[in-house]
Amino acid sequence: MYKRIFKKTTPLLALIAMFCVFSVANGAEVDFNADPMNQLRRFITGQDSKPMIPFILPDTDFAVNPENLKTKPKEWTVMVFMCARNDLEKFGLEDINEMEKVGSDSRVNIVVQFAGLEASPKRYYIDEDQDMYTINSTVVERPANVDMGSWKHLVEFAKWTKAKYPAKRYMLVVWNHGDGWKNIKNFSANKGIAYDDITGNYITTEQLGFAMKEIGRVDIISFDACLMQMAEVAYEIKNYADVILASEETEPGAGYPYDKMLPQMIKNPSAPLEQIVTKMIKEFHKYYYYKGKASTHSALRTGAFDGFANLLNEWADAAVNSNEKSGIKSAVSYAKSYAIADNKDLYDFIENVNTRITDSVLIEKGKRLQSYIKTNLVIYSAATLKGSGVDEMSHGIAVYLPGYGYSSYYDKLTWARDARWDEFLKSLNNSGYSSSGSSTGSTGSTSSGNIGGCVDPGETAPLSAQLAYLDCLLQLLNQLTGK
Repeated sequence: MYKRIFKKTTPLLALIAMFCVFSVANGAEVDFNADPMNQLRRFITGQDSKPMIPFILPDTDFAVNPENLKTKPKEWTVMVFMCARNDLEKFGLEDINEMEKVGSDSRVNIVVQFAGLEASPKRYYIDEDQDMYTINSTVVERPANVDMGSWKHLVEFAKWTKAKYPAKRYMLVVWNHGDGWKNIKNFSANKGIAYDDITGNYITTEQLGFAMKEIGRVDIISFDACLMQMAEVAYEIKNYADVILASEETEPGAGYPYDKMLPQMIKNPSAPLEQIVTKMIKEFHKYYYYKGKASTHSALRTGAFDGFANLLNEWADAAVNSNEKSGIKSAVSYAKSYAIADNKDLYDFIENVNTRITDSVLIEKGKRLQSYIKTNLVIYSAATLKGSGVDEMSHGIAVYLPGYGYSSYYDKLTWARDARWDEFLKSLNNSGYSSSGSSTGSTGSTSSGNIGGCVDPGETAPLSAQLAYLDCLLQLLNQLTGK
C-alpha cells in the first residue's frame, strides 16, 4: 500500500523540491507560512520573477475531487474460483504463488477465491511477489459459510469481483476437478466441476448455465480442470462468453502454469482477445511438452456454435438414415477417446467414419463439419502425448459418444434439446434407458433382469456396460441403506 502511495505522491514532491531549490538559487524569498500551493502556482506560471520551470500547470484544482476517487475500469479483471477442498489443495497453493510471480498491475486485476480442506476461505487480490513458498497477497475478504460446490457461491464471488474490480474485459477461471457433463465417480449422476469434499456438493453442467446467466457476460470462461472441453458443456454457457478455454483430456495435477500463461495478457492487455488466448494455450502446450506429460487445451469461438450445431444436425440426420451403421459403429471404437472412454474427439470420429463408409452424402457432410470445426469453431488447439510427442488426433472439441448404451441424464442438457446428436446416439445404439441413467442397453444381447431400474445387460455385453450396471446397483444399495 505504501509503495502505491509513494508512487502517486512522488511527482508532486519532486515539483515542490524543484521549486525550493530554484527559488533559493535565484535569491527568491520563500515564505513557508504563506499558502505553499499558491506560491508554487505563481512561480511555475511566471507570476513571480525569475521563473525557472518552462511549463504551465494544468488547469486543475489541487483539492481532492470525489469523482477521481472512484475505481476506474482496468483493461482486465481475472477472477479465479479455486475449489481446493479435495486432493488438489497443494496444487492450488502452488498456483496462487505462480500468479504472484506475475501479480496485478495498473492495467490488470487478478482476484482469487480460495478454499482448501485446511485453509479457511479467503479472497486474495494478487500482488506481485517472487516468494514461491508463501502467499503474501492481500486478503480482501474472508467469506463465511462457503460452499465451493454451489453454483450460487460462484455467482456471488463473480458478481462481487466485477463490482469491486471493474474492467473493460473479464476472464473467469473455474479451478478444480472436472468431469465434462457426467460424473466419473457416479455413472448415474450428471457431470460437473468444483467438487467440494467438505460439503459433498459440486456444480453440474446445467448449473453452470444458471450461474453464467446470473453472472452476466464475460470475455473468457476458462476451466482449469479435466475433461471440460465438450460440446455439451460449451453449448450450455455459449451465450455468456466470447471464448471458452478448456481441455478435452485430463489435466496434469499442476494445471495451468499461471506464471507462463498470465504474462500473455499482462504484456499487452489491449491485444485482440483471440491473440491472447492463443498465446496462453501455446504456453500451456510448451510447458507440458517439455515435461513429457500428456495434455490437451483449446479455445472455442462461441459465436460459431449456431453454425456448428446446424452442420452437426445435417450430419446426424444423414447418419440416422444411412445404411452403413456398421461402419459408423466401428468408427466409435477407433476414435480418439479420453480418461472417460465415452468422451471422443468429434473431428477424429468423423475422420474414422469417412474411412469406413462409401455413403458419398454422409462423407461430404462430414468433411463440411470437419472444415467448420477447424476454421470457425476452434480458435486454437494444442495437445501433447506422454513422452513429449504431439497428439494429432485431438482437434479441440469432444462429444459424448458411448460405445454401448445411452444415459437418460443426457436428455436434460440444452445441447440434447437443441441439437440432434442425441437422436443419432439413440439410433446408433438402438437401446432403451435405465431409470438410473446408467450407460446400459442392448446391442444384440438379452437383458437378464431389471432390479430397481438397473438393467442387466447380460454376460455378453461389453465390460463398460457391465461396470455401469454394477455402479447402478451400488447406488441403489446406498439409497436403501441410507448412505
